[in-house]
Amino acid sequence: MGIPGREAFKRSSEYTPLDAENSVWPAHHLYVCLQDSIGLKNHLIFRDYLRANPESAAAYGRLKITLAEIYPYDIDRYIDGKTDFIIAVLEKTGFNKTHLNDISGQNKIEQPDN
Repeated sequence: MGIPGREAFKRSSEYTPLDAENSVWPAHHLYVCLQDSIGLKNHLIFRDYLRANPESAAAYGRLKITLAEIYPYDIDRYIDGKTDFIIAVLEKTGFNKTHLNDISGQNKIEQPDN
């Protein structure tokens, strides 16, 4: 899905993963990142920051709920709406500026030229 060092897997149906019971599973995303990749570092540093800063975690939760309400069927706009928050958190942790620019570019919706 355009993120170097990360693979994203989609469900083929609500029964994925398949089991003998034909269980219905909740919707989810599965990402697999290479060890020491920027994608993995991004996720882990962001997670650790939110764990250490409950106010930021709550604000992120509220943002995600709001975006889900505004864009229930537009995952690209939902992701775009979270990007500035994520970048701001990663900046606070001293994340590499070049990598921040890459992350922002990978998650932002390209705006048409006017």
